Amino acid sequence: MPKPKSPFPRERLHLYLRPELIARMKILFATEDNMHGVIQGALSKFVESAIEEKLQRLTPEQKE
Repeated sequence: MPKPKSPFPRERLHLYLRPELIARMKILFATEDNMHGVIQGALSKFVESAIEEKLQRLTPEQKE
């Protein structure tokens, strides 16, 4: 049976980050079980939570 569609679909976003930042994140989420060497979905969840945290800290003047 096919997997039902998510009620909260995700969009793909391409980001360009400094190599040293990428290296630090790869070390943080490293695993030997995955062919990419990074826990599946860990980077996306990390970036998503960091963005949400930053948006919550914005003052009303900064949001406009």
